[in-house]
Amino acid sequence: MKKYSIAGSICAAAALCAVLAGCQSQTTVFFGCEVPSTTEVMRLGQGEMIEDFTGLDYERELNQNDGSYVTLSVENLGDDPVVLSINGQGDWNVFPGDQGSLAAEVTQKKWGGDRAYRFRVGPRNGGSIHIRYEIVQGDAR
Repeated sequence: MKKYSIAGSICAAAALCAVLAGCQSQTTVFFGCEVPSTTEVMRLGQGEMIEDFTGLDYERELNQNDGSYVTLSVENLGDDPVVLSINGQGDWNVFPGDQGSLAAEVTQKKWGGDRAYRFRVGPRNGGSIHIRYEIVQGDAR
């Protein structure tokens, strides 16, 4: 006589649904079973800055459970180059009419606490900037 458990049935059903939905190759623990799950991306911020002299300076605490990487993407709509950085690292130039991205790995503090991340976009040579930006966190770069 075979024994069936409710948890086993739920795991099998969840795995089947995930496969039929065309999920990516990540797994989630669901009632003690590993099943495929979708890759989720969390949007942390987005917007457009026109004729702005200070640029973007945004800080937020991130948790690694929400995704292993954070990405700052910028479209430069202005006439002058802009510089991207995350936590003071990167200094990635995006020239007029171009798009660029900068990614950083999300880590936790020593005892597992959330870590603060600072996103900056500013004019490379002074002046004003005109950008469209988006900051997302997920498991893909």
